Amino acid sequence: MPCVSCNDSVRAPHGCAGARVRGRSVMLAMVLFFASAPGFARQLAWQPVGPPGGNVLSLAVSPARDVYLGTADGHVFVSQDGGANWRLRGRVSSRHDAVIQKLLVDTQRDHVLFAAVWFQDVRAGGALYRSNDGGATWTVAGLTGEIVRTVQQSPSAPDVFVAGTRSGVFRSSDAGQSWQRDSPEGDPELRNVDSIAIDPGDSRIVYAGTYHLPWKTLDAGHTWQPVAAGMIDDSDIMSLRVDAIRHDRVFASACSGIYRSENGGVRWTKLQGIPYSSRRTQSIVQDPRDPRIVYAATTEGLWVTRDGGESWTRTTPRDWVVNDVVVLPASAAASGANDPAKVEVLLGTEAQGVLVSADDGVTFAPANRGFSHRIAAGLVADPSDSQHLLAWLPGAPDALVETRDGGETWQPLADRSLAGSGPPDVARIFAAANGWWVVTARGALFSYDDGAARWTPWRFEVAAPRTSLRTRASRQPARRLGRPASTARPTPMSTAAVPAGPADIFDICSLGARIFVSTPQTLWSGTLGEAILRPNAAARPPVAPTGAPTDDAARMWMAAGGKMVFTADAGKSWEEDVVPWPAEVHGAEVRWMRAGPFSAIPAANSRTAGLPSPPLLAATARGLYRRTETGRSWQLVQNGLPAAEPVASFFGAGLCVIAMRTGGLYLSRDGALSWERLDLGSESGLFTGTAQNGDGSLLAASLTEGLLRLPADQIP
Repeated sequence: MPCVSCNDSVRAPHGCAGARVRGRSVMLAMVLFFASAPGFARQLAWQPVGPPGGNVLSLAVSPARDVYLGTADGHVFVSQDGGANWRLRGRVSSRHDAVIQKLLVDTQRDHVLFAAVWFQDVRAGGALYRSNDGGATWTVAGLTGEIVRTVQQSPSAPDVFVAGTRSGVFRSSDAGQSWQRDSPEGDPELRNVDSIAIDPGDSRIVYAGTYHLPWKTLDAGHTWQPVAAGMIDDSDIMSLRVDAIRHDRVFASACSGIYRSENGGVRWTKLQGIPYSSRRTQSIVQDPRDPRIVYAATTEGLWVTRDGGESWTRTTPRDWVVNDVVVLPASAAASGANDPAKVEVLLGTEAQGVLVSADDGVTFAPANRGFSHRIAAGLVADPSDSQHLLAWLPGAPDALVETRDGGETWQPLADRSLAGSGPPDVARIFAAANGWWVVTARGALFSYDDGAARWTPWRFEVAAPRTSLRTRASRQPARRLGRPASTARPTPMSTAAVPAGPADIFDICSLGARIFVSTPQTLWSGTLGEAILRPNAAARPPVAPTGAPTDDAARMWMAAGGKMVFTADAGKSWEEDVVPWPAEVHGAEVRWMRAGPFSAIPAANSRTAGLPSPPLLAATARGLYRRTETGRSWQLVQNGLPAAEPVASFFGAGLCVIAMRTGGLYLSRDGALSWERLDLGSESGLFTGTAQNGDGSLLAASLTEGLLRLPADQIP
């Protein structure tokens, strides 16, 4: 059912509140596509690198002024100096899709935290988690299987907690040790609870905001009444706040606006001053020093009222998506009655990370030191300069950033011809000998001219192939690729060969000035000067041809139409290899190929006996396969590597590193014969890119961990 108030054509899995994670749509799709990685055997000293900041979903502050930060993948960070410095504290769950929708610090025990969690795979539900050591370790505190959206503690009865879930309202009267349902089970209306507020003077009085208007109980959940008079019908109540002084005054935020009631919800008045586009208000927070000051965290910045809601002012840029806001209690140094110190206000945003204000929310400055936790959907390295890397950070202020010092500093990729940091709707990034390449969500292809600092669009031109295919006599028995014996010359390609989406471009390679682009239809080629790609052959369409040059710059292997093709003359002609695939592998499952040597393999090695060097590697949907260039069969690589699809790789002179779709980063030092998993401990993630920089350290891109670096002395 669409939400009438905000005109959503399709309701998000968690109602209009699904907008709280809307900027993570890329991450949601990718994380659900990748399976969660199992636990690691040991931990290595991975270090976060990359631009500071990231997606902050929830914030909480303790009486001691410790600030806790929750992410959309289960991480909890802590700052013990008002947001000036952050460090990773722990992780609520081993799952990578644990969304920490709400963090709560026990007001009586500031080392005890609660986290309202739901999983992005909604079939798994969620739970309420508890930490007794300031967020370092977590256990399930109850509500297992429930999609938990919020939890609140009673100010007047600290042992009373109330939680809102997709199925209703739950109460604990023993500080979260046990939970009982507080709303009628199976009620068609009192469900999908997105917000909870407890009357500061009476723990029996509770307000519950649902996807469909608010409810109220006066008797600890024995009876409930709808309290929606004055609200636009079908409003999703995202946040509720009872005035700390006047308990009959209640604020509510909905996708239809911000409302105020002066009589405990009997009647609501819609407050004016916030434009319609900013009405997705994620959180409402009252200033503890002055209840007339109320902060509203919206999808279009922070709005502040200093007169109880009569007038509002936006104090941040409009494009900031503010997910949460907290007000720090006054420090001991500022507790004097005559102290002019201002209240510190912290914002948790979707892209800018944490921002802090020392002037009652008038101005804000970044506060992300130690917090670098962005979605890293890709990482590629310049083949000619190991210190030069490109990272793709969807949802960040600058989606494409590069480093020329091995990850020490990052800059937006400049573009003098396009607004922003590159082409819109990036879907994949590549590195070739001639520079960076980007494929957009619509299948458009761009190359980056570093000297001119601009992106160049490439055109796919449907025409008859210009490159002939031949068979080298020295490589018998080979046959001409895809050309039937009865056909004298190739036939033109149809218009169906033009790419139509990101999955249609699998890889990009270059030999000199020539470019080779693989699609499901065919292998395309072109030159830098033209920026036009034409079908390389009108043969049987390849599925995922790709490859990399060997030591001989004119040689390259590629996968084409389920077969291996080989060029020894920089792509002017190709021949087909006839070594058959194992019965379980179909040609359509081949993703990319790499040709060795990858490392020096000792001759007296039992594992390499009878396997001449250099090897060939082929990534398939079923796993990584290996054979030697003179070998006659393909073998599934095991010895520590799972039988899953490799999604990112790095091949250096002394090591191979591969990221698997099922999670994990794997290292080989013996030419891809045996593998060891690089243990990331609590920072385990789903990797999308890897590289080695000049000092020997490894860099990795993760959908859940951002950009990480492993020092050379930590590499097994």
